[in-house]
Amino acid sequence: MKPSISVVRKDLPAIRTSRSSEMSKSLMSFIMIVGLALSILITGTRPVFAQQVSEGQRLAMYCKPSVVRILDGYVGKYFYSHFNKTYTVPYVGMGSGSFINPSGYIVTNAHVVNMTHDGDEKAKEALFPEYVKMVARDHNMDPRTLTQDNIRYVVNNTRLLELNHIHMVLIPDGSSFPFEIKSFGAPIGSGKDVAIIKIEVKNAPIMRIGDSDKLQLQDHVTVLGYPAAGDTFQMGILDSKSALEASITDGKLSAKKNASDNAPILQVSAAATHGSSGGPVINDKGELIGLLTFRGDTVSGQEVSGFAFAVPATTIMEFVKQAGTTNDPGILDQRYREGLDLFWDASYTKAIAKFEEVKRLFPQHSEADRLIRDSQQAISEGKERSFPLLLVVGVGGFLFLMIVVGVVIVVVVASRRKKAHPAAAAGQMAPQQWGQWQQPAQQQSMQHQPMQHPNSQQPMHQSNPQQQMHQQQMHQQQMHQQPMHQSAPQGQPQAQYSSAPQAPPYAQYPTPPQAPQPEKTVVIDKTQALTGSGGWLHCTSGALAGQRFEVGQDGVFVGRDVASAQVVINDPRVSKRHFWIGLRNGLPAVVDQGSTNGTYLNALGSQRITETILKPGDTVILCEADVARFQYSR
Repeated sequence: MKPSISVVRKDLPAIRTSRSSEMSKSLMSFIMIVGLALSILITGTRPVFAQQVSEGQRLAMYCKPSVVRILDGYVGKYFYSHFNKTYTVPYVGMGSGSFINPSGYIVTNAHVVNMTHDGDEKAKEALFPEYVKMVARDHNMDPRTLTQDNIRYVVNNTRLLELNHIHMVLIPDGSSFPFEIKSFGAPIGSGKDVAIIKIEVKNAPIMRIGDSDKLQLQDHVTVLGYPAAGDTFQMGILDSKSALEASITDGKLSAKKNASDNAPILQVSAAATHGSSGGPVINDKGELIGLLTFRGDTVSGQEVSGFAFAVPATTIMEFVKQAGTTNDPGILDQRYREGLDLFWDASYTKAIAKFEEVKRLFPQHSEADRLIRDSQQAISEGKERSFPLLLVVGVGGFLFLMIVVGVVIVVVVASRRKKAHPAAAAGQMAPQQWGQWQQPAQQQSMQHQPMQHPNSQQPMHQSNPQQQMHQQQMHQQQMHQQPMHQSAPQGQPQAQYSSAPQAPPYAQYPTPPQAPQPEKTVVIDKTQALTGSGGWLHCTSGALAGQRFEVGQDGVFVGRDVASAQVVINDPRVSKRHFWIGLRNGLPAVVDQGSTNGTYLNALGSQRITETILKPGDTVILCEADVARFQYSR
């Protein structure tokens, strides 16, 4: 049976040298000086902050490049023989739209491209009344007063010279491309006023289509497009490039309604007018959730702003599928947004690289050139977000120097400690020695077993003569290697056992069977015995019965683990740290350390304690199984 050995342990104090302390102070002084120099260097560097960009500005910059202007109609040339004069008659409408696919697919209203859809004959019917009005004015007549005879006279003296079809998409950089219709809904008076057209481009910037069903009343919306009210073609105040700049207005979702054909319609409060038709209505995520389509009724012959109606995105997706296309984004949109984020973060050099890639992918991009120029200007003004070379070198050198100095200090201090305290290491106990102390008493006695005479009687516990001969050989080898009586090194803890006296080391008689040994207490480092005024613990039952332990000023831990408890009971029912006893605010107290089987006071039937004040005579009980009892006294 393996005996249990209880240990009272006291750790050795840490060893410090005055020389290592001086070196540590020198190191700290050096670090403070270098740190001060670095702080001066950093303070002298002009800080650069990212641009403050509003959500509205961010939304506009993301979406503007995909918005286009659409021209649809005809221009006819008529020769009127009465005056021998040629008349140029335009009948061209303008609207808005936006790219929805990188391959050049654009969504707009059906009525915006109605002339192209209807063809030449319908165009002639639309052009001739406009031509008659011009002729009437040259005759100094009011067109509204013309009779049927007047109109027949004009027809008989007119010849159509040319009929030119205008079907162009103007992208924001000023480039124009002819379009073709891929899918077409019902124009005007219907909730299906949608058309998908296409121009021949690649890598176009697109508008993502969102879910209009998720839009709630009073949600914020933004409208982009080319309203006629934003132009000054007739007055000529704005330059020609201004006609390519989309207008941006915003409002809220005012109502969800239905058209006469029961198709859903969105009412928004954003300002809009002629020319805005087909323009994208977007949510705060930059997603297209509708097409601005028509305005409300006039009041006293005047348009009322803030009452506009849009076809929702759910309807738009029907025509996207009919056109055989998708709304998948391309690589250009990703690069453009990455460039914008870098630009707003003042990382202008990296932003330029992104915008140049955008230009290579889509040379007609409306914003890339301007953003490259603005980035170059910011760099020339020293606004680039970057770390100065001097700062980088300084920080790197400081870190390297700290590593080198730290390694040198560690090596020097470790070397001096070994030289100054050679005996300290010898006085410490190796981990395997703890294991040796916990060997069974039978194995310990075997290590000191006397050599047997060949003719002596064989002990009962030895198995055979070969084993005895092997033990004799081992003992003879030990006698040649070490003295018979070897004292422990200076400072080595002595183990004291309370067992019966051992037989002489070389007795010539067999060893009788060894009886089980009682559990024992080992005091480690008697020179560091516990001292203090916390009282005493008297073990009244269990493995340590009859033993007495003084409670020092720091208290005493009782448990199973020799590494963390001062009073050790080698029993599996006892936790590694079972309880602590010591002074709390000058009063003796016992504190359970979260033990598995609990700590009890005075009686097992009482409630297990967590922390309580002790009085002289109180008994602390370990575990429900009553493994050990300690009575407290002052």
